[in-house]
Amino acid sequence: MQMDWLETFVVAAEEENFHRVAQRLHLSQPTITMQIQKLESIFGGKLFERNGRGVMLTPAAKKLLPFAMQMLAAFDQSREAMARWRQGYEVSITIAVSPLVATTWLPRWIQAYTRDRPDVEFSIQVYESQDIESKIVSGECDVGFTRTEVHHPLVYCDLLYSDPVILVVPNTPLDAGKTVDAGKTVEPNTPLGAGSALHAGGSQGWHAGKTAWDYLAEYPLFTHNHPEYWDGLLHDVQTVSPRPLLRTMRVSQVLVTLHMIVEHMGVSFLPMSTACREMQRGTVLEAPISDLILPTARTCIVHHRHAFDEVVRFAGFVREFMDSGGANGGARMPTGWVDAGETFGSGWN
Repeated sequence: MQMDWLETFVVAAEEENFHRVAQRLHLSQPTITMQIQKLESIFGGKLFERNGRGVMLTPAAKKLLPFAMQMLAAFDQSREAMARWRQGYEVSITIAVSPLVATTWLPRWIQAYTRDRPDVEFSIQVYESQDIESKIVSGECDVGFTRTEVHHPLVYCDLLYSDPVILVVPNTPLDAGKTVDAGKTVEPNTPLGAGSALHAGGSQGWHAGKTAWDYLAEYPLFTHNHPEYWDGLLHDVQTVSPRPLLRTMRVSQVLVTLHMIVEHMGVSFLPMSTACREMQRGTVLEAPISDLILPTARTCIVHHRHAFDEVVRFAGFVREFMDSGGANGGARMPTGWVDAGETFGSGWN
């Protein structure tokens, strides 16, 4: 018995029409008929009955179908495993990751880990944070990086780092020319805080007299782009605001929000990590807002409590990577936000 006979049988069960099967598999219809007949000979009974212009499964075919699908799946898995082995991979880890982490820290973690473990293959699946728990519990993914804490008896969850939340505003034409040049780098160990060249309150960053509330009066406030902090923060902003009415707009993703700020469409409270690259380019600024105690955005690492050894080893490596980076004044920001080798302040713990 050949595996392509089983594939023909499974596709025929789905299509219930030999002509469509032939088109889908790029085979002639007589070849389809011949392969089905060979299977009928092996399993000792008819698998399809005529049904008008199509066919229908017999009871024998319905009994065979789940086994045929399992055999094909196992065959595909074996081919994939052998292909990975020929490429030098010994083990595979599937990561479920939120879009924010996928575009910031994740590339650096994988690069650092595979430098010493080139035999580990990574598969990246990007999900919203609220969907990552189910992917770990079901076993679809081995390890996850999520912006929300997970509370499930089968899942280990650990806080990886906290990200300061800042008010990000567009660098308007009036501000242009006063921000740091796009090609200029931040001096090592200079925090992005008050007095920084990338800070809207800095002497180079923004014209005198314009406050965070001026930006909030001028632009809509993009909200609910993070799964944890927005309800409480929005209440606090509305309570403290010197103006009774603030225009708001819900935008579900942080990176989309940032792009809309760059386009001068609004402002938002975002995790600092998402804004660093655009702040370096001079397209956005941080507007200081002393009237509020701003939250922090958390990122957690999660995996099944019965995860295999390589997953546990990788999770431990990532935790150690972040801990060692924060040992002397803050974790290093991944290359791509700012020039390599620069460090940021104590918010990266």
